[in-house]
Amino acid sequence: MDYQRIKYFLEAAQCLNFSQAAKNLYITPQSFGKQIAILEEEMGVQLFDRSTRKVKLTSKGSEIYERLSYLVEGLEKEYEKILSELHVKNDELNIGFYGSMRQDTIASPIVANLMANFPEYDFNIRLMELKELSKGLENGSLDLVITITKDTDKFWKNCEKMLIKGYDAQVVVSLYHKWNAKEKITREDMMEYPCVSIDIPDIYNDKTFKKIPCKGIVVAPNYETLLLMLEQGKYFCILNEEFDKTDYRKLRAFDMPCERFKFNLTLMYSKNNKKPNLAKLAKSIKEEFEG
Repeated sequence: MDYQRIKYFLEAAQCLNFSQAAKNLYITPQSFGKQIAILEEEMGVQLFDRSTRKVKLTSKGSEIYERLSYLVEGLEKEYEKILSELHVKNDELNIGFYGSMRQDTIASPIVANLMANFPEYDFNIRLMELKELSKGLENGSLDLVITITKDTDKFWKNCEKMLIKGYDAQVVVSLYHKWNAKEKITREDMMEYPCVSIDIPDIYNDKTFKKIPCKGIVVAPNYETLLLMLEQGKYFCILNEEFDKTDYRKLRAFDMPCERFKFNLTLMYSKNNKKPNLAKLAKSIKEEFEG
């Protein structure tokens, strides 16, 4: 029996709304529904009637809810009392997110997943630049890093890596760029303009950027500067609107007219980090995006 599923069941029985119950417990509706289905399979009974738009408890579900609710409430109160008496302090995990990623569809669901599935940890969340993330893993100030990588990246050294999701790279310009009047761009178009990129280690030797047809690579010290440079209408950059937090109403994205590649949403932790459950946390995040 998974005690967490019992909590999901009790919350759903109180709300009679799976979406609201999932929100209350910081889990996605898809994952929530999956856990309820697993619990019903384990018990061998149907707990909820989903035949109408409104979720209702079945007669057996109501009986089980009455038997479990007061027991769980008493258990939680007793557990909180024990923690208070023992002055138990949760372990801390320091997590760094690449600062330019979307928070609504990427960062927030990851944080909600961790809070729901790993209540034994206190999570310290930070939004950082690529160099800061790499340095944090190296010096041990970060336990987990969620960032964007490419298959050719070499500066993430001595790390365990887990690919979460891939995003197709796009050619992006501001609305002031001459390409804004085009339906699509060509390789020859790209050769007429410089490509601006974030300052990352060894960027000029990066195999991916060497394959991008352009008038040269111009390096911006951070993401905000890159966006300001784009507004001039003299550059293009390689981004992806599914991953990137920028307001794309001010930008224009084109499919790559040359050899294509992906940006990978990747979770990493140092091989030297001895904190428990890092692999388990990484797997939980990956399953959230797959679900």
